[in-house]
Amino acid sequence: MAKTSKPAVSDELPKQTESPQGKKKNAPAKTLGRSMAGFKTLVAVVVVISLVAGAWWLQLYWQADRQAMSEHMAALAAKVDGLELNYKSTDKAIFEQSQRIEEVEKFTTDLGLILSQQNQRLRELNLAASDNRVIAEALHLSQIASWRVQTERSNRIPLALLNNADVVLSRLEGINIATAREVLAADIQALQRVDTVDYEALFLELSLMATNINQLKMVTSAPTLPSVTKPSVTKPSTADIEGVSDILEGFIDNLGQLVRIRQHNQPITPLLDAADQKVVRHNLLFQFQYAQTALLRGQQSLYQQSLTAAKAALEQYFQQSTDLQTILQRLDQLVDTRIAEPLPRVDASVQAIQALMQSSQVELLESQEQNQ
Repeated sequence: MAKTSKPAVSDELPKQTESPQGKKKNAPAKTLGRSMAGFKTLVAVVVVISLVAGAWWLQLYWQADRQAMSEHMAALAAKVDGLELNYKSTDKAIFEQSQRIEEVEKFTTDLGLILSQQNQRLRELNLAASDNRVIAEALHLSQIASWRVQTERSNRIPLALLNNADVVLSRLEGINIATAREVLAADIQALQRVDTVDYEALFLELSLMATNINQLKMVTSAPTLPSVTKPSVTKPSTADIEGVSDILEGFIDNLGQLVRIRQHNQPITPLLDAADQKVVRHNLLFQFQYAQTALLRGQQSLYQQSLTAAKAALEQYFQQSTDLQTILQRLDQLVDTRIAEPLPRVDASVQAIQALMQSSQVELLESQEQNQ
């Protein structure tokens, strides 16, 4: 039994001696594990902070980008609105132009219908005699003259048409044309009594007058008054001065209640600097342009008002000279010129020739019935 117990003792001694050394070896391993856990925790915190910072930065960038996008969209919307307004104005102008074109086409169509009706009427009449053809020609000329009187301001073309109609009627023989020719002569005289206005020459004259005004000199200084010599007087004393001043003030007060200045012997001319002179010249140019526009449109009142205003400015702001007097005299003549005098109607000539046509047709029908 003793032999068996010894080995057991020897086996237990080494185990007791090895346990402290094992503990010393496990201590560094535990410290390394703790440091690795702390490092992982720090890395995780840094990653979380980075993610939070990145998310915050992305949110700010997204908001800024969204704001910029909204501003860009607003600018695009404003541009689109501007383009829509331009398109609307263009469409309106196109619509107005199309309406004008339609009016012109309608006028042309009506004129074509009138001419076709006249041609149809001529065909229906079936003029068999040369006299009827001549009367139809004179009637056509008188109708064109009546239409031109209503659409034009010049009597030149209507006069030529009526004179041609009279010449055509004068070729007739064997027909009583005296009444028709008397009516034609009365209408021709009425047209001749209308004063003809050369609109082109008048327009060019106004342009030349506006150009010549730039060469006139304007008023730049006040008129000089005649010098007055002062009489030599002796210096009075202070008491005399006070007494005289009191008397003079009383006399001036009493005289001011009796005397009122109502008119100056010389006109008060305003003084103008370079800028004011430029404005006055531009205003004069505008007045002449208004007069030219009124001349082309036949607006008598606007024409006279523009020339009257130009004349008043010339008299007020320009120095007296021969050229200025010539322009003012011509302006007086132009103001009295009638530019919109209406032309007399010539319907009486048309009716007289129509009556002549009807009487000729009646005579032709009667002659045909007698022949049958």
